[in-house]
Amino acid sequence: MRTWTIQGTMIVFCIGIAAPVLGDDWQEQSGRGRWWQGDYKEEYWDGPCQVKTESKQGEFKREVKCKDGIGARWRGEWKKEYWDGPCKVKIEAKRDEFKEAETPKPKRFHGTVTLDPTRVGRDAGRIADEVISHLSGLIGSNVTVTLEIEAEVKSGAPDNVVRTVTENCRTLKFTSQGFEKE
Repeated sequence: MRTWTIQGTMIVFCIGIAAPVLGDDWQEQSGRGRWWQGDYKEEYWDGPCQVKTESKQGEFKREVKCKDGIGARWRGEWKKEYWDGPCKVKIEAKRDEFKEAETPKPKRFHGTVTLDPTRVGRDAGRIADEVISHLSGLIGSNVTVTLEIEAEVKSGAPDNVVRTVTENCRTLKFTSQGFEKE
């Protein structure tokens, strides 16, 4: 009987110690939710200073304003920019104002361009040199280039052109191609 009482007391004691340590994972020490887990806006007073915090899709901004610099936890005027992992951090401090912003690196690129049909080789070569090479040179990048052709022939395409273009498209392994009557 006494063994059960001691074991029960130990279990309650361990739960009492572990609960604060294992507490709410979504809250940081201040009790506010972590900014990267959703969109939110918050305004509050920290002593004599007004604090505004905002986050959207992984971007974070905090602005602290202290009237006449009273209560400020920073000194002087300065600016600082640096990379913290995948995020760019910008900090700006003035006598009565402190701004902090974190933005992630862009992860996707998309672009559309219309080429001169008489100079496709030249224009595509420039695009390959000046855009595609920079993107495909990045470690871990996956670059897809798609060529889309649109042609309108007001008098209609002759049968020999339809046959030649269709056969060439099959040979060049187009994923989709076709002529339309309208």
